[in-house]
Amino acid sequence: MAFYVVEVDNDGFKVYDSAGNAIDPAKDASVTALGTILTAIKDTDGIKKITDMISANISQWLGSTAPTVGQKAMAASIPVTMASNQPPVSVTFAIPGGEALPRMVSFFYNQSTGAIVANQWKRVITYTVPAGFAGYLIRFTTFQGEAAYSRICALTAMGSLNIITNVFTAGSSYTLPQWTSDLEVHVTQAIGSAANVVVTIGYTNEVGTAGRTGTVTIPKSSIIGTRLSVALQAGDLGVSSIQTASVVPTSSSGAIVIEGFVQLGYHEDGGTNFMETMFNPGSVAYPAGTVLVLEHQGGTVAKSRRFDVLTQLIVVP
Repeated sequence: MAFYVVEVDNDGFKVYDSAGNAIDPAKDASVTALGTILTAIKDTDGIKKITDMISANISQWLGSTAPTVGQKAMAASIPVTMASNQPPVSVTFAIPGGEALPRMVSFFYNQSTGAIVANQWKRVITYTVPAGFAGYLIRFTTFQGEAAYSRICALTAMGSLNIITNVFTAGSSYTLPQWTSDLEVHVTQAIGSAANVVVTIGYTNEVGTAGRTGTVTIPKSSIIGTRLSVALQAGDLGVSSIQTASVVPTSSSGAIVIEGFVQLGYHEDGGTNFMETMFNPGSVAYPAGTVLVLEHQGGTVAKSRRFDVLTQLIVVP
């Protein structure tokens, strides 16, 4: 059966047979009647009416704005549905650059060493989670050649105090509801030999109550690396931020930093011939910028100490 294709635009119309050949309705008798009808429509401005109607109907279907090329928000996009008999679509997940995940980082420490001050924490590894990643603690394995504690922590430097000038410099803080129950002073410049010094710290506690007070006494002649816990005001569980710190008396030398810790893993190493391991893949997570520290206690006599912390880094979208 013969059929014809009519191409209509604002300039008029064109007719093609089923083979795609152009036909002149004025000369081909088989389509003379069609040509007469189309000419009448054109002469009465019918072409414009037809194209206006088509444009209006398309606008109602797509919305008030005609579609354009390029990615758009969902509200400005043409809806697309899949056919009911569409076969399964294969989907491949990737990240820019095709880099494989996960990324494992191992902090391995194997030294014969002692504590700086007996039974106080000594820091042996510090690592900051890089921007664009979140970290997950996978495994924490430890051995010490004596009965001693070890731990992996998230560290927050909350301020510093010059023991000579009595000048406090504020540091970082926790955002409630997060806080630390382990607040310590860390001697970074040896304390003078004249007298013990008492540091008083003004802080906001774990429920946001400001104006709380904690104290710690630092013995005279304390060496660099000395670590002491701050006694908090009665009833407080922890500290979210520090507003003030002062010392009485001042000394001829000395400086401290005030540090908050959140313990991610903690071991009581027994000094026997086996290693203690905590294995909790993905249960402990920390964001970019977190400062991880690996620390141990024990005596000042050198002993074998082996620590291995395995953490996984995940790209943050």
